[in-house]
Amino acid sequence: MENLSHFKETPLITRPNGDPVPVVDYKNSNVINTYWMPIEEFLQLDEVFCQRDTEARLKKSRKYLDICIPEHVNVAVAKLTKKSTLNGKTYKAGTLFRVDSNTRAMNWAEGNSDHIPKEVHVTEYSFDNLDRIRESYNTFDSADATEKNQEKLVGIIHGIYGYEPKSQKLKKGQVLTALKHAAGFYYPDFHDAINVQARDLPGLLGSYFTELFHLDNYMTKKDHWDQSLIASALMGIKRYGTANEKFREFLIGLNEREQDTRSVHKKRYDGLTHICKEWDNPTYFKRVGTTLPEMQEQVSYILYFMNAYMDDRRLVKRDESWKTFWSKWKDFPTHQDLFSKNLNVVSHPFSKAA
Repeated sequence: MENLSHFKETPLITRPNGDPVPVVDYKNSNVINTYWMPIEEFLQLDEVFCQRDTEARLKKSRKYLDICIPEHVNVAVAKLTKKSTLNGKTYKAGTLFRVDSNTRAMNWAEGNSDHIPKEVHVTEYSFDNLDRIRESYNTFDSADATEKNQEKLVGIIHGIYGYEPKSQKLKKGQVLTALKHAAGFYYPDFHDAINVQARDLPGLLGSYFTELFHLDNYMTKKDHWDQSLIASALMGIKRYGTANEKFREFLIGLNEREQDTRSVHKKRYDGLTHICKEWDNPTYFKRVGTTLPEMQEQVSYILYFMNAYMDDRRLVKRDESWKTFWSKWKDFPTHQDLFSKNLNVVSHPFSKAA
């Protein structure tokens, strides 16, 4: 907390043990200031660097913002008091960021409201570093605010990693269920595949940001990527790496739902075809869901046939080992362990299915 030492001599409140609760004089602290700002100046301010996808948020909120009411005129900004650098960009001391009201600002700027205020009433918070400004943003972006965890994830991707998503899936943060299960399956000692809070998002993304940003290049057909396919692809990239040409072909095939039904033996298909056939015309999974048992089974199915595809094995059916792939995948050798000349990872030694 800021170094503010303005305490009243006689405490107004004491703790259960009798200790006084300090009273801080924020009014004279220079950390908080309030004033009126002309609307044209307010609209020129930068969004906070970890801001969510404002455009997507506006689409969902426009019906609540088409009429400007007095409550909308109260806004919050953060002032950086010392020069700081983030992702190669330097922000000068004195830079102001909008830490809330960004959706309102866009709505006003686009002329979607019945009127706009002449001025906005600003509460300005002064901090000497960008991390503290991010914390301030998160207080407005709390669980009782309108922003969802998906949008928070996009904010982290922008603000911490400086990455601009390409696919609609990642732009909207529609990978969160996949990410939490992929992290929970691969790092069970560190991540919980069931209960994920906003505070867990940086850790989840930290476990898979390389894989997620790589996968982003392949998810051009958003309807072809459900959460189990995304989770499995992330785990696949974790194992095979980003430089494996055969696995790149696998990801392209998933995106395009490619099927090769040519066979020297009836229904002996490659692993990619098994997956695409099941997801296009389900015979085993009558319902693709996102509960933990459903994700375990679906991810196991995909990983089993992914493994066969990377081994160049054509299969008729699964053997009993497939059911444990969601938990065993973390124990298989990865691209960092074993390489062949063509960058294909040596596969886990399963017996060939008939």
